[in-house]
Amino acid sequence: MTDRSLCIDGSGTAKLVFGGGANIFWIYTLGDPLWFVDPVQIVNTKIGQYASLAKSCQNQVSYYEELGGDLYYSYKIGSVWNNENVDQTGDVGRWGTSLAFVNLPISITPLPSILYYDQTNAKLKHAYRVGANDWTISVLDDSGPSLSYSTENTSSGPGEILAHGSYYKGGPAFASMSLMYAYLVQTGDSAWAWGTEEVEGGGAGFDNSIAVDASKTPHISYRKWTLFGPDYLKYAKKTGNTWYPEVVESCIDCGRYTSIALDNLGNPAISYYDAYNGELKFAYKRGGTWHIERVDTVGDVGEFTSLAIDSTGRPHISYYDRTNGKVKYAVGILSKDFYLPLILK
Repeated sequence: MTDRSLCIDGSGTAKLVFGGGANIFWIYTLGDPLWFVDPVQIVNTKIGQYASLAKSCQNQVSYYEELGGDLYYSYKIGSVWNNENVDQTGDVGRWGTSLAFVNLPISITPLPSILYYDQTNAKLKHAYRVGANDWTISVLDDSGPSLSYSTENTSSGPGEILAHGSYYKGGPAFASMSLMYAYLVQTGDSAWAWGTEEVEGGGAGFDNSIAVDASKTPHISYRKWTLFGPDYLKYAKKTGNTWYPEVVESCIDCGRYTSIALDNLGNPAISYYDAYNGELKFAYKRGGTWHIERVDTVGDVGEFTSLAIDSTGRPHISYYDRTNGKVKYAVGILSKDFYLPLILK
């Protein structure tokens, strides 16, 4: 699973996608009160790793197929899933895929767009779909091992930022390990280009996740690793041309697998894994102050978190229970400090 494995559609229905172990790939849709199983692709290989749903929560998925080392995209028409091999050159899609629909100026409708990592060539790549089994692929950055990506669609027009992304860029020295921000800007009536900038260096950027508010301001959650001190769960927001990082929690080996979401007022919230204590945690900001809650503490729980916030402001979190080998789902009920973990599989 990735930070974009869970979404809430316009009707308030939760959808979750994840690899099904050795040979099956599933998408789950939450009915009241049941989860329904819908197989996307059944093959005799490991498939469905690093899966991502778009924020729009349509029945469209990007994911990695381990045996061939390929990037895939699947979409549903009626009751049938259609599967496309997006990129099969080298080992591509490992360590993260992120799907969005972007208003590129060559189309009157938003096009599927995927950010992903090319492990063979150590590059961050971008692909967009122009037709059935027809993808245009480009290199966004010559990157070290980038561990997670996120994209968010906004609007279109000359000078507009069409999509936002975050990624980790490694280097030969600790000081060159950085959290990076990528933006796709429309440069003309039918032209666009990617730009990148550093958000924070010095070991920052692991386990990053991005969200964009109504004013098109990007917000990023991430982990910062230090050589001899504690780790930090951090949050950064861009105001004007400047990024403002802040510490959410200082801890030993926490802040892993972050996933960020914004409520209707633009307040940020983050789900994450505290590896030292084996706990799923949830942080949210109100009135300039971060509040931290322990959502699930039974066993070793909290890896591969994905957070979504519904129209009522309730947080929904999917995550992995390593102790029992199960995918779990928690939703805030009645108040911000009470959660009901539900076991999916």
